[in-house]
Amino acid sequence: EETATPGDEDSRELHKMLWALQHPPIPVGRRSAVCSKIRAVVHTFDGAITSGLGAQIHFLTALLSYSFRSGRVLVSASPDHWNYAGSECTAGWGCYFEALSSCTQDSLHAAGTVGIGAGGDG
Repeated sequence: EETATPGDEDSRELHKMLWALQHPPIPVGRRSAVCSKIRAVVHTFDGAITSGLGAQIHFLTALLSYSFRSGRVLVSASPDHWNYAGSECTAGWGCYFEALSSCTQDSLHAAGTVGIGAGGDG
């Protein structure tokens, strides 16, 4: 898949590798069959009420790095309540941005899946 990432060849290759990890090919109607075998990190913003936006993005970036290094997919918790999205939004990060992964929390069943939250302010 062609990317719009500016920069050198290493940046483009890293972007492709991250995209492939976060968005495995999923045939129509087979999300659970594919994602149930994938190890993941499930992230929630619940409880991160005093962390600034920059701190939360930094935390999410660190989690993406950890996920990549450990061969896991970074997935948003569902439901998730992100303080910047308002109380009516239960999709957390997904209320304003594209999903972190093609897999969802409900489709994960693999051993080695861990949950990490930004609750308690980071």
